[in-house]
Amino acid sequence: MSGEKGGKDLLLKIETSTPGTYATLGGLRAKTMSINAEEIDVTNHESNQLKTLLDGAGIVSFALSGSGIHNGDSSTLNRAEDRCRSQSLTNFQIVDANGRTYQGLFKIVTFERTGEYNGAQTYSISLSSSGDFAVI
Repeated sequence: MSGEKGGKDLLLKIETSTPGTYATLGGLRAKTMSINAEEIDVTNHESNQLKTLLDGAGIVSFALSGSGIHNGDSSTLNRAEDRCRSQSLTNFQIVDANGRTYQGLFKIVTFERTGEYNGAQTYSISLSSSGDFAVI
């Protein structure tokens, strides 16, 4: 994916039944991606009223929500729906316009499909990370 494809800046891939193999769920047109790093405040009475944070500690989380068009094999949409209903953690890859890939276990928090449009289905999805994720 290049930066020239305006409005298609994130590509979402879901792991197939073969570990390490990913199938494209679709590009996300409307999307929000957030990476949060929880702070640990270690301020005490000797901190001279300045906030002191513990370096390199805390919980990092990754959340993604968006909607897109899927015009490929519907088995990937079915897999996402099944994983949402079973509340199972699933490996995903999120590829941004610069080629950076985020990979890790995510829970599908919400999943929605809408009818077909010119042979393609639209979908909306929200993911929340479970544990660490890699940038590859």
